[in-house]
Amino acid sequence: AFGCNLDEAGRPAFDGLLPHVAGARRGEFNHWQAQPSVQHVLGMGHLPPFASAAVPDFPTGLFDRQRALGGLPKVVSTNSSSEYWRIESSLTHTDLAGLRDVPVDPNERIYLFAGTQHGPGAPPLGSDTPYGAAGANSFNTVDYSPLLRSALVHLERWVVAGITPPPHAIPKLGNGTAITRATALHALGSIPGMAVLNASHAPTLPRFNPGPDIADGHLRVPGDGETGPAYPGYVSALDADGNEVAGWRLPDLTVPLGTHTGWNPRAPHTGGVGQLLDMIGSTVPFPRTEAERTAKRDPRPSIAARYASREEYLERVDRAITRAVESGWILDEDRGLVTSLAETRWEAFASGYGAPA
Repeated sequence: AFGCNLDEAGRPAFDGLLPHVAGARRGEFNHWQAQPSVQHVLGMGHLPPFASAAVPDFPTGLFDRQRALGGLPKVVSTNSSSEYWRIESSLTHTDLAGLRDVPVDPNERIYLFAGTQHGPGAPPLGSDTPYGAAGANSFNTVDYSPLLRSALVHLERWVVAGITPPPHAIPKLGNGTAITRATALHALGSIPGMAVLNASHAPTLPRFNPGPDIADGHLRVPGDGETGPAYPGYVSALDADGNEVAGWRLPDLTVPLGTHTGWNPRAPHTGGVGQLLDMIGSTVPFPRTEAERTAKRDPRPSIAARYASREEYLERVDRAITRAVESGWILDEDRGLVTSLAETRWEAFASGYGAPA
């Protein structure tokens, strides 16, 4: 927002940027009493503008100053589902009232990595971290590394060769792929054994008056009762399995073995039941057999009902990889990597259900 991408000689400092898992948040770096290690919703980094271009209810966009000065870099913004469930990420492409999608600056692309948490996941299933965090569900196992590699290559090609990256892949109000957290949680509530967030305890981003000296870098932090209504936010709509439909989707979602989310409630023994375990997602595997599904009353078809064998599963994964490569979500050179990830997940979630392994 300050147009700092030019050096003393007027040359661009950066040709391209890839802000990853930032959502709409910015840091505290260049104002009075800034705390670079702090991210709180009443700080300078949580004030509009949030979108790169101006929106109907805010007069400026993040890129306006730099575009006027020159030297505007190419920007590829990538987010996991966790940044949307944190609530503010959708503000990078909606108006502040949450009523409509808004155009994104031509120099930016925004991609949601569907069904992922803040950092890449991996089997085996577990709900505790080495540093003591504990979730009510098993942690998300989706490894989005292939998507991030592709995004970086697209940025390089855009900067070096002028090759336009794939179009935005984000939840949109206009096509029904953006929904509220409460709507998504209601849909997921029928999955047995899956703990869901309490929507009334989910994070919010309140409006507040930063004070009369904000233009000089002096922020007045509001006191109790001085914040306004929260900004609205949206997450991706879900398919019949509870997996996200918007964004770049790995075979974990297109040829699924379970339901993957960008959120996870706190484990009951840690207190705060129903509250968000920050930056952590969930994976809830499908029942392995129809008998298991019936016993659990799980609305999701079993793995055995979906795939006759490991071979059929991997054949479908291969076709899904081809579609993802054609869409620009996965690099062709990463076919083997994505296949290997799928094989690992089959062994973790499906082996032994009765079909040939």
